Amino acid sequence: MEKENPSSNRYMGRNDSDTSGAFSDCNSDRSGEFPSSGWPTTSSSSFGGGGLHRLLVSYAVDYSHEVVRRLISDLESPSATVESQRRAAMELRLLAKHNPENRLRIAAAGAVGPLVALVSHPDPQLQEHGVTAVLNLSLCDENKTLIAAAGAIRPLVRALSTGTPVARENAACALLRLAQLDDLRTAIGRSGAIPPLVALLESGGPAGRRTPPPPSSPSSWWRRARRGRRILPSDPSSRSARRAPSTARWPPTSSSSFGGGGLHRLLVSYAVDYSHEVVRRLISDLESPSATVESQRRAAMELRLLAKHNPENRLRIAAAGAVGPLVALVSHPDPQLQEHGVTAVLNLSLCDENKTLIAAAGAIRPLVRALSTGTPVARENAACALLALLRLAQLDDLRTAIGRSGAIPPLVALLESGGPCGKKDAATALFALLASRENKARAVEAGIVRSLLDLMADPDSGMVDKAAYVLNVVVEVAEGRAAAVEEDGIPVLVEMVEAGTSRQKDIAVRSLLQICKESAIYRKMAAHEGAIPPLVALSQSASKKSKEKVEALIELLRQPRRTAGDSRR
Repeated sequence: MEKENPSSNRYMGRNDSDTSGAFSDCNSDRSGEFPSSGWPTTSSSSFGGGGLHRLLVSYAVDYSHEVVRRLISDLESPSATVESQRRAAMELRLLAKHNPENRLRIAAAGAVGPLVALVSHPDPQLQEHGVTAVLNLSLCDENKTLIAAAGAIRPLVRALSTGTPVARENAACALLRLAQLDDLRTAIGRSGAIPPLVALLESGGPAGRRTPPPPSSPSSWWRRARRGRRILPSDPSSRSARRAPSTARWPPTSSSSFGGGGLHRLLVSYAVDYSHEVVRRLISDLESPSATVESQRRAAMELRLLAKHNPENRLRIAAAGAVGPLVALVSHPDPQLQEHGVTAVLNLSLCDENKTLIAAAGAIRPLVRALSTGTPVARENAACALLALLRLAQLDDLRTAIGRSGAIPPLVALLESGGPCGKKDAATALFALLASRENKARAVEAGIVRSLLDLMADPDSGMVDKAAYVLNVVVEVAEGRAAAVEEDGIPVLVEMVEAGTSRQKDIAVRSLLQICKESAIYRKMAAHEGAIPPLVALSQSASKKSKEKVEALIELLRQPRRTAGDSRR
């Protein structure tokens, strides 16, 4: 599900939540080493250049109350020049940057009010210093209530739109710090923070951009110990060795974690007080014939995020009539709009009450198309949404309808080439769909068996168990058994009996029993692969229920081999 990275809250068994831990490095102003223009370069500047002065000030631990009060006085004086105010604001900003005691001392001296006033100052540099000083003070929990009481929320929200790039990102980060107090989240949402945060999500700088983790080391393939048994090609260029990197569940954008997606996700996902009017306005933005793609993107993004964590919001959004417009976006030619539509439908589907509405709105065919045509995130979330709908009724007619809509081939493709979360969703959806015999044949035709065996033979995939259970469903039909044998599935299953976990051994025995019970030729192949010794060993430790299957399989493999009148059935 919507994992923006992926994580966390987990959609359909995936871990994907947006927590404040994602912003753990949001611990001081985002400007880093300030540009030389940020500090006056006059001779009155200590050491002439400002660099060493900034370093000394930022680490100062012994600034007296008199110094702090003088700086505050320079901010408040009616006769103070903008230049002197800049210097005072800069010193307070830097004093609060690294030292917790200074943050408390500055706030106790009465600096919060004057610094909050600077957040609305028309001078861009003064506004930036004010925003960033407020951010630095907010890093102490004791100061957060003081900052909110000084009326900082609305000026910070305005700075999201009117400030310099640094001021915008630091305003977002300051709001993030304040939003960690439950009673302030509602106030921030009501102050109009969402639209400028959406804008910042789309246009912010790359300061906090998330990057995917480096690819893992090459998989340690299971090696056959006897008679050159092959599980997977050792050639790293084989398709099973080319694992796609994890797809971030949040669409990669140029926004920073602080100035864009991170804080926006935090604020919107926890919003619980959105009124019916707000939801209806967002729906209207989606449906308006005169709406631009940009405005539709923002509206879809807000609905998507509103529905992400809050069950009440999911019900409210569906009841307001959003399902139809959001389903329509699933077929939109704009990739971002399609992705927002798919993911919003997924989020709404997490409430059982909404699933019938979503199915009735004709979501199945568009979601199936999105499996093939969408962005990587849209493809994975479409698979997850279909899985949610499958869990609605648990009825063959719905499974058959989804299978007839063409869902099987793109799900098999996602199983083969998707990210880790996409593979898991595809496997789970396929497992549900393959309860229908009609869909088993479609899956075999789409090449599911090769993909499943590749995953089963790769312990690093994290998919061994899931793939083995899906294969067990596939080999219930003759086409599946034939495909499993043709794709060298018997060696994989024998290896699993010998070296797998207890669960893997159990499901491998069940699959081998399905394959061998009606074909002497298949039994001969299994025996030739050395299946009997590990089965005998397993029979000594298996549970009573499993032992019956193990012994039945051993008996089958020890039967005399018929050479005539037998066929692969």
